[in-house]
Amino acid sequence: MVALAAALVVVIDERSPAPVAASSPTGSAYAPSSSGTGGYSSGSPSAAPSTSAGDARACGALNQYGRAFYVETYRPVMLRGRGGYVTMDFDPIRLAAQLGVLDIKLDSATLADASQPVRNALQDAADDAGSLAQAYANVRVYGGRAPELTPIITSFTEALTSCTSAGYQPSYFNISEIAGR
Repeated sequence: MVALAAALVVVIDERSPAPVAASSPTGSAYAPSSSGTGGYSSGSPSAAPSTSAGDARACGALNQYGRAFYVETYRPVMLRGRGGYVTMDFDPIRLAAQLGVLDIKLDSATLADASQPVRNALQDAADDAGSLAQAYANVRVYGGRAPELTPIITSFTEALTSCTSAGYQPSYFNISEIAGR
């Protein structure tokens, strides 16, 4: 049995948007829930800039379907790549599956009623995920060089930031850890 891993290079660009925390008068806007929603609570804080049901649905999809990509790919890249380039090995089929789920689940029907900033950020993440999912599947089948993950790292950061700013921070997103504080 031959193990195949794709090496990739990610550029952590100083110009990329840094994650920012949404503020609320009571501290954390959303505490993890035990209601079977995967740790995401869709209640709305009084100080959140957006409380639309569309944002809750869209960010809820990111919370539910972005976890695997965040834990297995995004977080390790962000923690190892502070201030420059990082090369890491990933299983291309596993990465293609993570990205494919984001592409399929962050669809136009899910995003239709979200506010423009949330809709645009999540649509960009879905578009980047879709194109990279196919590219990584092709690396596994045909070989060749793995594409950079910079586009999905950037758009996923924007999606996390947008949902957090709207008051719907994904339960797995630890802003302090990623920001290095």
